[in-house]
Amino acid sequence: MANGLRNFSCGAAVTAAAAVLIGICNYLTRRELSFQLTQANFGLLYGSVALFNLLISILDCGLNNTLTLRLAQFEAQNDRSGGGRILRKVLVFKIVTAPVLALVLWFLAEPLCTGYFHYGAGAKLFRIAVLYCLSWQIAQVSVAALSGLRAFFLMNLVQFSFYFPSLLLLFFFRGQGAAGAVSCFIFGGFAVVPCAALVLVLLLRVRQRSGSGGAGEDTSFRGLFTVGKWFLLGNILLTLLASCDMLVTSGLLGAAAAGVYSIAVAVSMIAAPLTLAANLSLPIIAGSWKRGETGEIRRVVAGTLAVWSVLFWGGALFFMLFSREVIVLLFSEKFSAGAPALAVLGTAALLNPLTLFFYGVLNGVDEQRRANLLLLPGVAANLGAALLLVRSCGIVGAAWGTFAGYLVALLLLERKIRTRVGRPAFPLAVNLVGGLLLGAGGPAALPLALGWRVGVWCVCVLLLTLPAGVFIGKFVLRKRTGYGGKDDPAL
Repeated sequence: MANGLRNFSCGAAVTAAAAVLIGICNYLTRRELSFQLTQANFGLLYGSVALFNLLISILDCGLNNTLTLRLAQFEAQNDRSGGGRILRKVLVFKIVTAPVLALVLWFLAEPLCTGYFHYGAGAKLFRIAVLYCLSWQIAQVSVAALSGLRAFFLMNLVQFSFYFPSLLLLFFFRGQGAAGAVSCFIFGGFAVVPCAALVLVLLLRVRQRSGSGGAGEDTSFRGLFTVGKWFLLGNILLTLLASCDMLVTSGLLGAAAAGVYSIAVAVSMIAAPLTLAANLSLPIIAGSWKRGETGEIRRVVAGTLAVWSVLFWGGALFFMLFSREVIVLLFSEKFSAGAPALAVLGTAALLNPLTLFFYGVLNGVDEQRRANLLLLPGVAANLGAALLLVRSCGIVGAAWGTFAGYLVALLLLERKIRTRVGRPAFPLAVNLVGGLLLGAGGPAALPLALGWRVGVWCVCVLLLTLPAGVFIGKFVLRKRTGYGGKDDPAL
């Protein structure tokens, strides 16, 4: 019964450790690019990547998540013969569709740069950047397969091979101009192709020699797309939740403003290790659900929520107080205008890992349709708030849109999980209200230069809201449902 929790804990620990290295690579890469590119070119590059990620999530048709889910189910039933067939089909689909997407974007470079990014001079850089669509798709399908097989060390090795070579190229080939810098960033990612190919070939040979349990799952394209259609919707919605702010900023404020905002995005990616660890929930939960271990799923959910709560409060307070200092320290003074946006966006970014975790839990317990439909109101809130606030509040409005989107999505996902696997011991709403207060206080606190009023206000919020939420929440849950007491098997 403890296999699910142990596997999730070990996988999360390995992934979090690797994600720290990946996070350092990401930071150093963005820092180097911020020095080698103008603000407009920098904003164009990362605005383009946000656009590419959205289009790739649409073209994926949900197959990456379907691959992870099916491989995890095969492993749980000791049926390993179908894994190779599924992986080969998904790889063929990617190899055919990825170049088509890159080619279409190549020809649309000029109208997109002129009409959308308001930066017609960036067409050449955009054409170089479209090659990202090829390497990123190979990286994603490899990570999906290795995650489904629970080969977490190899999964992280493949991810690292996508990020680290770009950083090396940027350091070794400085002074080559904007085109040279973007080329180093893009072509470094292609190192993932031989690494992923070697790992997958070796791993699949081992699996095929291990025999088959005869589960008889449908491995046809039709069967994959039947499951993938809901993942397709979810991937689009999750991508919009994560990148809607950048897309709206690029379209309404232009590439230069997007360049400043992308620095706030880069710093908020300090939470990236949590995001990568949260992605492990799908294979772990799917295997436990297939074996009928509902109590194990409750323990994973309860433990994850408890750990996340501590990290969320500490992270939200950090971004509120030190957003400007962090931007100046990690990048430079010329990007300090992004500090008010970071104060809000940093808190919002901490909601992303829990959203991915809850989404994976619902998909793992065969609630694909409901999990994806529950993201719709979050995306609507994100897009609506961003469109409404960006024109009046600038990049801070984009950050508030992201916070609103995750807030709505999390509350809806958590409510469905409560009805499916049980109530968490700690009320999620308390965390979200506290994060809302800290996020709102961030832009207001910056002009006060860390005065004593800010410190007193933050301490009051922490001392009053957090303990009150814990005791009141547990009391209400115990009185109404009996859940959350000392005898609760999920604790």
